Amino acid sequence: MKYTKKGGVSIYIGTNQLKIKDSGIGILAEDLPRLFEHGFTGYNGRIQQKSTGLGLYLSRLILDKLDFEVKIESEIEKGTTVIITKRMD
Repeated sequence: MKYTKKGGVSIYIGTNQLKIKDSGIGILAEDLPRLFEHGFTGYNGRIQQKSTGLGLYLSRLILDKLDFEVKIESEIEKGTTVIITKRMD
């Protein structure tokens, strides 16, 4: 929410999947592979100096323990989608 100045956030709920999509500023492609690393703050977080690099790291830890997978897709100036899927082993 803090990077979505206009537009909004949409939530889609499916059988084994939850998608959260925003119309925010997006995430740089080179930051995407490192988003879940402990202490990683991407370009947007460094510029705005409002990020600790712990939120997504802790989210992944919790989701892993609950047997969920989390994936993030993003495009600059188009927004970000977080996809959470229940693992079906």
